[in-house]
Amino acid sequence: MSDDESTIQISKIAAAQRQLDAAIRMFFQREDELAIHTVAAAALQILRDVTKDRGDHFTSDVFREGILNFARQYVQGTLSPDKRAMAEGSSYITELAERICREGDNFDKRSIRVDISKKEEHELWLSETTVFLKHADRDPKGFLSVGRLDNERMLIGTCVAYVNLMNQQTPEIEGTMYFGGLRTVRR
Repeated sequence: MSDDESTIQISKIAAAQRQLDAAIRMFFQREDELAIHTVAAAALQILRDVTKDRGDHFTSDVFREGILNFARQYVQGTLSPDKRAMAEGSSYITELAERICREGDNFDKRSIRVDISKKEEHELWLSETTVFLKHADRDPKGFLSVGRLDNERMLIGTCVAYVNLMNQQTPEIEGTMYFGGLRTVRR
């Protein structure tokens, strides 16, 4: 048997999916916050790189999917009362919901404009924790306040990015997206 025959090859997307699923499971099992952050950040970076390679804009795509999902849930009547009130207070969401109903399968999600600068994108995804863990050489004696981790935001954003790229969900991602937030389920 040659080395080529015994080698398992994993695509970048498959690696990101495995990392994301593992980070979600760790989150719900209340495992170490830094480990969750590290694994989720690695998946997020792969998805950002793949999205960029395809000529798309990662953060705009994630926000667009989030807005579309919110509007679709409004149309389907599956929003919680507080989120439904939020949707009804937004002319943008109600108009988007009307367009979704009117256009059906012909609705083009690219018509949802989301403009985010590179600086804003950097601030959204590059967390203090990621910088702390990645660049120990810059401050080898530094400390991190664990209470400042935002694993929920990172996991949800990474789930949305994965679904946007692959048009499918793993059971872990589906559970996360179904509940619409990790904090409410985890506590």
